[in-house]
Amino acid sequence: MKNILCLITCIIGLTSCSAQTPIVSRDSQIQGKSEGTYFKDLNNEFDKFVGIWVYINGGTTFTIKLLKKEMVYDGSEYYFDELFGEYNYSQNGTEIINTLPSLSQSPNNFDIRNIGGGHILTNENYPECNNCSSNERRVMLYFNDPEREYLATKMVLRYDANSFNPEKMKVTIFESSSSMLPYEGAPDEHRVPYGEYEMIKQ
Repeated sequence: MKNILCLITCIIGLTSCSAQTPIVSRDSQIQGKSEGTYFKDLNNEFDKFVGIWVYINGGTTFTIKLLKKEMVYDGSEYYFDELFGEYNYSQNGTEIINTLPSLSQSPNNFDIRNIGGGHILTNENYPECNNCSSNERRVMLYFNDPEREYLATKMVLRYDANSFNPEKMKVTIFESSSSMLPYEGAPDEHRVPYGEYEMIKQ
């Protein structure tokens, strides 16, 4: 009886060990990682980006709201900590695009977000950053226009570590690859113009 109890205990222990999710840093390479690995924001680098950010220049207003979601399953093999969000862009009092309402309509549905991801750029000069330091870490996200989903657009967040009250970040929006237009004459740019925006945390 004692041997049986010992055997059961060992089996439970081994099962428990094998069921544990391997945890690695969010910027780790995927190659060689076992199925079920969790790419975690171990140093909470994403936290400083969470919140509402606003860019105002003349008649242009650009607002982004970012949230952090932990342990998001990619649908096939891995788990990731990611940033998600929505945005509003207006010019001269005219609203060009506003996806912010979907945050309150579907607060927990992270599959439909128009901003998301969490690729950490380290020593990568893409997009070009002439004044980035060698150890600076930026975050790249996808940036979707729901009326032009065929466009491959990304945004890079660069937190200004020297800014206090208010905090600031620079957002660079760019076309990440050539997009196949669905029909002749289809719009070939995001409704938020490509370029750099210095945003202030609210």
